[in-house]
Amino acid sequence: MKLIAFIISTILLVQSVNFHLSDIVKLGDLVEHVQFHQKEYGDDMFAFFAKHYGELKAEHEKQNPYEHKDHEKLPFHCDHHNSNNFQLLFAFEDETLIPIPNFSEFKELTSFYVSIYKSPDLNTILQPPRSI
Repeated sequence: MKLIAFIISTILLVQSVNFHLSDIVKLGDLVEHVQFHQKEYGDDMFAFFAKHYGELKAEHEKQNPYEHKDHEKLPFHCDHHNSNNFQLLFAFEDETLIPIPNFSEFKELTSFYVSIYKSPDLNTILQPPRSI
């Protein structure tokens, strides 16, 4: 059970940071763009991530509009709107987890309720509507 809880919590963590399978494919583009910034601008990793994912993003896009197509190829940009639903179904065949009672063993109970409001007038008042 701990393994299942670990797997589910890992899936929730990965989904909460907007990590999609398409981002894995784009990791090669990320490495190429990091190398481009190291050669062209002399940026280290922190400066690169600040320019593309942090507080310097707007300024970097204004200064370098020709790199816009390269920036669209980078992973972890959530410009797309799609719905990823992950549904998980566990089917346990072990009957020892939750014992299911046999309902045929239970007896039908007899009701001892007696209505004290028996009146012939109630039957005339409470009638369903009739078509004329």
